[in-house]
Amino acid sequence: MNPKPIFVADWTMQQAWRTEPEPDFLPARVRVGWSPDAMLVEAELPDRDIFNPVKEFNQAAFTSGDVFEIFLRPEWQEPYFEFHITPDNQLFQLRFTNAQHRFHLPATGTLDEQLAELKIWKSKITTTTRVDTAAQRWFVSATVPFAMIVETGVMKPGARWLSSFCRYDYTRGRSEPILSSTSPHAKCSFHRQEEWQPVEFPGG
Repeated sequence: MNPKPIFVADWTMQQAWRTEPEPDFLPARVRVGWSPDAMLVEAELPDRDIFNPVKEFNQAAFTSGDVFEIFLRPEWQEPYFEFHITPDNQLFQLRFTNAQHRFHLPATGTLDEQLAELKIWKSKITTTTRVDTAAQRWFVSATVPFAMIVETGVMKPGARWLSSFCRYDYTRGRSEPILSSTSPHAKCSFHRQEEWQPVEFPGG
């Protein structure tokens, strides 16, 4: 029998960099937990216009439509990870060697070409999505295995990952998406790790 997952965090997305939320802002809810060998993420995203036309694995979809994002870094290592999930369950996976890596990417070429060196192809997190158009919301479940994230050290009780969960909420006819995050970012920059929130592995 598989142990029951342990959920340890329940957050609501916000726009902490603004004095007050945008008029069309809809806060998403994110729960985070653990199994013996993976982090578990569940998200519920209210959305008046659910769409993303991107249909290919590892194609940057955040410029085209709705995306849920996961940022993760074990506290004891420099490399960190970014995962994007669309309502149609298309996945985009990136690995950064350290916090400065994103500032040293190619300045020319398409966005996908600029991000090519970051893309993870050989392994995937496990994700499922569900769209409820009538209720104007969509749902994400993700399983992120330790083996994919932990590159140094081991997971043991008390080990902590820094985490952040973010969103691009597009509406057709609107020029820019509405951005939000579980992290209390002073600036609208999802890579600001100083504001990511720790999640502790209970183990046992």
